[in-house]
Amino acid sequence: MFKQGDVILIGENAPDRHYVGTIFRMLEDSQEEEYFFGGVPALRCQVEVLKTEIRSLQDRDVVELSFSEIWQRALKKIGEGDIYVGQKVKIREGSRFYGRSPANPVDVVGEVTVFRPNDWLKLGVAWENGYSNTYLFEDLEVVTETPKPTKKVKKYPGILAQISQAVEVLQRYSDYPTASYVVIREGVMPERREPNTACHNGLRTDKPGATVVVSCIKQGINEHPWFYKWLIDESPWSSAFYRRYAWSKKNKCVAVRTDIAANFMFGALFATRVWEHPIAVEFVKSFKSKLPISFLYAISKCVTINGKEYSIYRASGGHWPFEHSPSKEVVKNFVLGTPKTLSETYLKLGNAPEGSVSECFGESNFGNYWLFEASQRDKSAKRREILGVSRAFFGSKKKFLEFLTKQYEEVMK
Repeated sequence: MFKQGDVILIGENAPDRHYVGTIFRMLEDSQEEEYFFGGVPALRCQVEVLKTEIRSLQDRDVVELSFSEIWQRALKKIGEGDIYVGQKVKIREGSRFYGRSPANPVDVVGEVTVFRPNDWLKLGVAWENGYSNTYLFEDLEVVTETPKPTKKVKKYPGILAQISQAVEVLQRYSDYPTASYVVIREGVMPERREPNTACHNGLRTDKPGATVVVSCIKQGINEHPWFYKWLIDESPWSSAFYRRYAWSKKNKCVAVRTDIAANFMFGALFATRVWEHPIAVEFVKSFKSKLPISFLYAISKCVTINGKEYSIYRASGGHWPFEHSPSKEVVKNFVLGTPKTLSETYLKLGNAPEGSVSECFGESNFGNYWLFEASQRDKSAKRREILGVSRAFFGSKKKFLEFLTKQYEEVMK
């Protein structure tokens, strides 16, 4: 149940109130007793008591404790080793957080206020300067008294200042290229945008260490604010964005994290370029009140609109986060927000593995034309022969919606 080094607190629901608040450190892994304790198997622990009001447990190097099931419910892990809730700590000099911002101060004492075992950054620390942040165990070290600064630490510009500078840089340009973006790196204030503005593939440099990518969306944010609200705050890619929609609307830029899977990050950036896909955006906008935007967006490159007629075709080509005719698996996973294959982070790679962007939410399949084939079979569709080939068309928005609804239900079942 508990491992060597775990720090355990006896909580409020302890059968004996005198033991509430006792803290101990495991000296070995806990073991279930071979014999029965009061008829119930007990958990045996060899521990070092760190804090207690129980006189018989004080001033002892090693204590043997046994806990029945009802006592086990009162035990709560609050840390590991020397670092646990209530302990005084500072940021270790080798930590990546060391001196990065006022919320990551140098030689400032803080108190561990929370331990979340299921989170990546498990420890919450409240600093004496009024800020707080979360960390890994290896980012912190214990202090017994308030340390005095012994040396000056080089101050790097904070990430928010860098992002603001990147926005200013992008706003200097009056042109409208396919992609206009700035790559932010630690300790450097950005001065110019990336030279490859044909698309975001200019990010494929194999140079690790980028901390944020700021990309201009001035071509689309005024015409399609609903799309960016969904993309940044609600879509399966929402976790890729460092700043929320309100900030992006004001600054006409998106700020994208790099400490996430590179293929997931590229997909989010590709999706920001709505100006490349006007028909797809028009289609999503027309049906978004009836079906989930995530479903509509995933299939939107398969749709053509000709006046009041709609049809499905075998799409291909262009920059898109999926294959243009994505499989049912990809569509379902995207709607559910569950990526299937995630690469290493862009922070480490400075690139995304070849072909990995379109396979982030499922396997790519160039011959997968299930939606096109379903439209050809649908009895409500009209038939028209084009260049000797029979094609299906839906003569009204209502009929096309009925068709799409059936396909959505089929995909999600």
